[in-house]
Amino acid sequence: MNRKRKIILSTVVLVALFSVIFVQSAYVNGKELIDSPEVMWVSHTEYWSGDDVSTIVRLTDYRGEPYSNVQDCTVTIKYPDKTDWIVDAAMSESTVSGNWYHTDVAPYTQGTYEQEVTCTYGASKTVKTSQSFHINPALTQIQNISADLTAQTALLTDVQGSISAQIVSTNDTINLNVDESETTITTLINTVEGDLSNQMATLGTNVDAQIVDVNTSLSGQLGDTQVSIETNLGNTETTLSDLMTTLDSNLKTYLTVYLDDINGTLTSVYTDTQWLSLNAMNQEDAALIQARFDTVDTNLELIEDFCSNSQTNVSDLCGEVTNLRIVIDTMRAEQTGYYTDLNQTTLNTWNLLSGEIATEIDSLLVDIGIIRTQTTAINETLSAIRQEQLEEIRIHTIS
Repeated sequence: MNRKRKIILSTVVLVALFSVIFVQSAYVNGKELIDSPEVMWVSHTEYWSGDDVSTIVRLTDYRGEPYSNVQDCTVTIKYPDKTDWIVDAAMSESTVSGNWYHTDVAPYTQGTYEQEVTCTYGASKTVKTSQSFHINPALTQIQNISADLTAQTALLTDVQGSISAQIVSTNDTINLNVDESETTITTLINTVEGDLSNQMATLGTNVDAQIVDVNTSLSGQLGDTQVSIETNLGNTETTLSDLMTTLDSNLKTYLTVYLDDINGTLTSVYTDTQWLSLNAMNQEDAALIQARFDTVDTNLELIEDFCSNSQTNVSDLCGEVTNLRIVIDTMRAEQTGYYTDLNQTTLNTWNLLSGEIATEIDSLLVDIGIIRTQTTAINETLSAIRQEQLEEIRIHTIS
């Protein structure tokens, strides 16, 4: 019982001790939270060269209210290569309560800069914060282009004024020169018109005479040319007539000879095809039939060569040759099929005679041998039986 009381008492003491420590810690942390400011950045992070770089921070208490117990703030800014650009520059308190600011002109070194702000508050306590900003090449280029455009616009305005004044002056000069030229041209036209009238009146008679002479000369030359052309046409007509006569004679001679050859070839084709149609299926000599087919092929190829151009292939003869080729091919196919069937029938007969029938004959011969053996045995048996009967009969006769 005493032991339990001691444990309970120890537990109560520990809880009380932890409560005192927790309250004291919460008090200290809460007091520190109330006394310490929070720092936020207000300024932006993108600039161009020559722009105003603003470093602005805001200090507030834990409730977000402006922190009033700030003695001062300084800013340090480093180049992109981490060398110092601005060191501990004093910042000013803004008209916006809680804000501190500092402004500098952005350098022409482009890249990312680091800036750090240190603020002193309370009893010489400090709070620090940092961020980066960027000198943007694109923004710098846009700024330079904008400046160039402004300068060019001003220059163009001056040029436009100068050109306008020059145009006005030029218009006046041109108008004056045009008026003077118009008067001069009118005078010149009147003078030329008078001179031309006088010259045309003087030349009128001479021109008429020259035209008559030219007409006469042209008529003579045309007459000579007509006679020459008619003569040349007559000669040409005679020459063409002779050529056509010669061509007609040569062509008839050539066709006579060639048609005789064609007739002979067609006669050979007719004879061979008649022989084939009458004897192909009844002829025992296959080589002779094939030779006839080969001869027909050779002769048909000669005629088909004659029909191979556009002048002859539309003739009735060539149409018949085409049909004849179809018939010959059909006959060759039928003859080939006939001999193929005949060969197969002969082969089947041979196989039957040399196979199944021979086997049956062999079997029959074996059976005949067996019968012969059995017949011999039967004869021997019958002889023995006969001998026994004869002996038996003899015995009975003696007794």
